Amino acid sequence: MIPSVLSKILGQVYFVLVSTQLGNGTEIGDFNTANAIPETLTNILLLGVVSAVVIPLFVEALEKDGKQRFLEVYSTMISVVMTTFMVVTVLLFFFGPQ
Repeated sequence: MIPSVLSKILGQVYFVLVSTQLGNGTEIGDFNTANAIPETLTNILLLGVVSAVVIPLFVEALEKDGKQRFLEVYSTMISVVMTTFMVVTVLLFFFGPQ
């Protein structure tokens, strides 16, 4: 409950700061559109994958094979995700627009 409320408050602070920097012109509309599209795609894809694949995988590992297998699956998943993010970050750093 507290993290949710804190997130909502920080979100409002964020929008106030952005509004004060960009004003009421077309820039704020462009910024909101550019911000909303990737955020929406991330929420749909990432949260959909987490709830459809990852959570059932963790629950199955914990219930069928015990805590040790659960920790192995969790550790492997975190390692794969972090390695993927690092590789993508390095590639974007070197090959992204300058």
